[in-house]
Amino acid sequence: MKMNFRRLIGDFLLMLPIGLIGFVYYIFAIVFFYPKTQSHQESFLSFFIFHILLFLLLWSFIQAVICKPGNSPRNWGFYQSDSDTKKKRYCLVCHSFKPERCHHCSTCDTCILGMDHHCPWINNCVGFFNRKIFILLLLYSLINGFFILFKLTGQVYSSLELILSDSIQVSLIPHLYYIAVYFFLLILMIILSRFTYFHIKLVLKNSTTVEMLDKEAENYSISPLWNWRQVFGKNPWLWFLPVYLETGKPIGDGITWARPKAPFELKANSNSDHNQEASGSPYFESPLNISNIVKSSSLNSSVEYSQDLNSMQYVKSDSGASSPFILPRGKA
Repeated sequence: MKMNFRRLIGDFLLMLPIGLIGFVYYIFAIVFFYPKTQSHQESFLSFFIFHILLFLLLWSFIQAVICKPGNSPRNWGFYQSDSDTKKKRYCLVCHSFKPERCHHCSTCDTCILGMDHHCPWINNCVGFFNRKIFILLLLYSLINGFFILFKLTGQVYSSLELILSDSIQVSLIPHLYYIAVYFFLLILMIILSRFTYFHIKLVLKNSTTVEMLDKEAENYSISPLWNWRQVFGKNPWLWFLPVYLETGKPIGDGITWARPKAPFELKANSNSDHNQEASGSPYFESPLNISNIVKSSSLNSSVEYSQDLNSMQYVKSDSGASSPFILPRGKA
């Protein structure tokens, strides 16, 4: 019942941005902008550009509401050898193990991969698979807001002069609407600008809102470009469209994360450029693309195992479920 109530509150809050967009559109586009295009005070090109920007905003908003952030696989982690890691990353609500950077959302009632935060205005979590959509929603909200402010500035100045004048011979209602929308948007854009700057900064640092509050959070930052591509994908033509397709997906799977190399590793590998060519960054160390040799303490000896996912085997547990498990080369 508690969770249903939270979702109900989220559905109500979801109506607020929809109502705000509709009200601002009516005052700006229908009452103000369209009549000026008819009298040739504004060009149809500006009117068309505004609707393109509005379309991108609505598209981003709908995608942010319906796109799933990514949930933790239910059977993940049962074959981990580190019992301490299991204890730290076990969700007592979902009764399953959580990958790193995965956190439980009490509103969505599930564990979210790469969780950033739960946004009440879209009634959805922002996670690994929809973080790009959320950033685009912020950007297009700012662009639309500043476009409206730019177009309304002259009208608001004239409306204030009319209201403060001694003789008033026309209805003041439209002018009061212009002034109210203008100053409301001005305050909203100031707040939203700081909020957008904060989230873009987190993307460039490969961090999240949850990790900003955790003083012991690990560092996942490779380089600003790599961090950006991890969220927005490899295809720059899709960076500013709220759609992924095949080449616009975020890099990785939200379960295994690349980390920057330690200084002694950089020095040890100074004679090899293989990692730099594979990643485009000298600080890149990805368990997804290269073979990292690690020692297993869960088996009988210190046999070296490979984390190359291309050689990962699938082992059936006693219950019959298949789970990825790292085996020694040639021992499958």
